[in-house]
Amino acid sequence: METRKIEVGGGVQAVLPTGPYQNERPSFFVKMTFDASTMTDDEVFKLQAELQEKSYANLKNAEQRAIISRIEIERKDFRWYKFGDQMFPSVTSVINFDADFFMEPHLLRQYAAQGLILDGRCTHYIAEGEWLDAKAITDKYPNLWVEYVILKKGDLGLPVDGVDFPKFCEKYPIKANAWKVKVTNEESRYGGELDFWGVPEANEKEGIQSVQTVIDIKRTPDKHKNFMQIAAYSMALKSQGIDIKQMMIIPLNPGKTQQGYSKPIISTEIEKYFALFMEKREQFKRRYGI
Repeated sequence: METRKIEVGGGVQAVLPTGPYQNERPSFFVKMTFDASTMTDDEVFKLQAELQEKSYANLKNAEQRAIISRIEIERKDFRWYKFGDQMFPSVTSVINFDADFFMEPHLLRQYAAQGLILDGRCTHYIAEGEWLDAKAITDKYPNLWVEYVILKKGDLGLPVDGVDFPKFCEKYPIKANAWKVKVTNEESRYGGELDFWGVPEANEKEGIQSVQTVIDIKRTPDKHKNFMQIAAYSMALKSQGIDIKQMMIIPLNPGKTQQGYSKPIISTEIEKYFALFMEKREQFKRRYGI
């Protein structure tokens, strides 16, 4: 029997008004060549529909990239997490997308540098049991040197030391299971990086239970926003089979307390704060389309 070759293809083209350039026009086409002598018309049409679906999936990915490119022009402070072919906004981007900071960008940058230095010192202590000052931590992690310079040269004169995380851990012992954990929640479409999670020693006076807990270290805590953030991390871990029961904020206000820390802020209302976070997630989607 003579072999008959047939080309089967499926494509799609669209205008994307949501991208950084006006009326982007991406086009995708997928085709394959087959021996048609063994295929029925129905099989050919089915294959064509499958190829068109592949083209449509490529178009959706292009649309998402275009949306993110536009957002990055408007909001350079947003962060993104990759899950397969998809990009999800970070938890903090969702929570703060509509915040009015009432502060000049160069001042905000100094506070961010202070927070990054603090975070680096505490993470190193959790991982290595070694408490380093702000200058010494830059020797271990050269990427923090820029943050140190920003603090030292900044006009706010923000303190780089004046916290005592080891003393906090001595008074409120915690067995850390993992730190600097990147998580994504595919169903709810967000990602983030939590400070650490583990099991604290029970402390009835402070309302601390000895259960799986997500813990976030804060320079200046905002209970409402912080618990929304931690609840989002907790639910992401739960989607991975880790049953988080409690949330903890560790306030470390550089230079603000004589002992170098404040008592932890505790909540077990994970579902309540996650519902509040998901309201923000929906608002983010309505605003940015992703």
